[in-house]
Amino acid sequence: MLPGVLALVSNIATNTISLPDEWVAASWVAVGLLLTASIVVEVRRSQPTGVRIARVRDLNDPVAVGVHRAAPSSRSPLPPFVPRDRFPDVRDALQAGGFVLIVGDSTAGKTRLAYEAMRQYLPRHTCVRPLTPEALPDALRIARRKRHAVVWLDDLERYLGSPPVDWDGVLVLATIRTHERDDLSTRHDPQRSPGDRQRARAGRAVFDAVTHEIRLDRMWSDDEVARARTVDDDRIAQALAGTSRHGVAETIAAGPQLLQSWRDARDARGAAIVSAAVDARLAGHHRPLSEDLLRELHLAYVPETERPGPWGSALEWATQPVQATSSMLEPVGSGYLAFDYLVDATAAEPFTIPTATWQILIDHVEGADLVEVGWQASFHGQLDLVERAARRLLDADEHTAASSVAAALGDAGRSERAAELLEEILDRAEQSSSLDSVVRLGLLEALVWETGEKYAGLGDPASALPLARRLVAEHTALSGPTHRATLFARLGLARQLGGTDEVEEALATATDVVEQSRRLFGEDDSLTLSARFEVCVWSRAVHGEKAGAEQFADLARYVETQDKADPVFLTQCRLNLGAALTGAAEFTDAVTVLTDAVRMSSELWGNDHQKTLMARQLHIDALAGIDDPSVPELQRQLEIDCTRALGPDHPVTLEAMRGWDLPT
Repeated sequence: MLPGVLALVSNIATNTISLPDEWVAASWVAVGLLLTASIVVEVRRSQPTGVRIARVRDLNDPVAVGVHRAAPSSRSPLPPFVPRDRFPDVRDALQAGGFVLIVGDSTAGKTRLAYEAMRQYLPRHTCVRPLTPEALPDALRIARRKRHAVVWLDDLERYLGSPPVDWDGVLVLATIRTHERDDLSTRHDPQRSPGDRQRARAGRAVFDAVTHEIRLDRMWSDDEVARARTVDDDRIAQALAGTSRHGVAETIAAGPQLLQSWRDARDARGAAIVSAAVDARLAGHHRPLSEDLLRELHLAYVPETERPGPWGSALEWATQPVQATSSMLEPVGSGYLAFDYLVDATAAEPFTIPTATWQILIDHVEGADLVEVGWQASFHGQLDLVERAARRLLDADEHTAASSVAAALGDAGRSERAAELLEEILDRAEQSSSLDSVVRLGLLEALVWETGEKYAGLGDPASALPLARRLVAEHTALSGPTHRATLFARLGLARQLGGTDEVEEALATATDVVEQSRRLFGEDDSLTLSARFEVCVWSRAVHGEKAGAEQFADLARYVETQDKADPVFLTQCRLNLGAALTGAAEFTDAVTVLTDAVRMSSELWGNDHQKTLMARQLHIDALAGIDDPSVPELQRQLEIDCTRALGPDHPVTLEAMRGWDLPT
């Protein structure tokens, strides 16, 4: 239709059709209407499923793009916007272009800030909003075709499982919750296993494109509160009364009220529905749950002594907005999603997810979602289910995803089984004619790590060493000797060399990588820190316990001086520092260091994770050096916990009485 309309316009414009003057005027009006209608038809016809496109100035419903509801008012659905202190920063970032990311706690006001800045400074832009991770590539293609467009990604964590995309030449405005952002930060890279690094790289490929990151505090500043007091709105006035305990935005969104309603619920089935939805998100499932899946999940949360009410009324209770604002369970499309405020509140305290929940999720989810659930299951000691997840992905020929979950299995304590799975995954992948060389090398890297000297005394470094040499050679041929991937592969080679008692060569290799990485990437780069850690490990082996303790202490102090000290890296440094101090018979200092390191390990990986159990053994060894009377009972409890978490035949369990001295 559109080409025909344009042809008619051309004919009229060039007077090849002879019409009376009044007809010409009428024809222009008709053509204008027809042209407008035709363009609308063409746009609708070309708009992919799962992408919403609208002019920014026409976006009149903030709730539709993710802003939390507020209590109803005769004046407006939402309170007037109170400019936040970071508003000028968002403005400057949008005007500069690129990828703008606003980070903050749930209900801190991230989405409202982003929405208002977009409306004020980009009114003529086209807003392109993908509704699912799968729609992201289409959204970016559409944005590139527009002269002025902004891609809207509220709750960015929902898009982290998307296939790699090209962000160049597109203005992006996104929000993400603080703990979701920090979980995949590059600050944690130095001590990730290769499989975990692979997962983190895939998940945060989006973060690598961020050009402007703006942090928004949940609690309002004095200036923000002062601006709010000048606004005539009862909802804001009521929220200001509680600013000593809660943020203004979270009170307006009814976050604290919803949390209390859930905890005090009289409807056992309704509370179970909310609990199931919250745990699903904590287990790594970020997509809306279908009603059928939610119905299956909630059964694990209904107390056996209760006679729950009907499903329909319970679901209605869970989705009922409090004060017409947010609800505990938010309908999204054809499914339901737990209110993120409840998720964050639950994650802030110790929690346990029922085994039935893990089983159901691992049997139902697929692809990137299954990878995330598999990793989270590994942190919660559900190792049989982690292996099931890896097998499901392998059977679906999703080799990279399967290797990531296999790495999670090894990281949690089943290194031998993980290595067997990775070998099978690599063999299966190499039979594929479309296997990408980078993917193949990633699989080989994971296999080297799991096969070899992952932890001292665990693994088979002799078998891993030729694989590690092959990995370095292939990375060098593909990318050159100074590429990051090549240098990381050389660190893996150093670990296998040291594991086969070639400790001086291991130290020399690690030292060379430190020098290269400092020159190429800087002192604070994750590769440099990883290489320094490896130097500490093999300096201790070559020069003795005291030298190793001094080097680990220096490294830990350096990390602590950074603006955002990486807790994972710092924990690993302290664990190894404590072990070296024990080896040097400096037991009192070792106990001090390891007491804190065990606490940090438990917070990072959970009480039943292999790393935490090994940290506890290091702590017991230090306590034994000062003749602490609690050692026998602590040792007995550790054996019980190792047997329960890892099994009676696991090396950590079998060697629990001998103590550990482990680089990690």
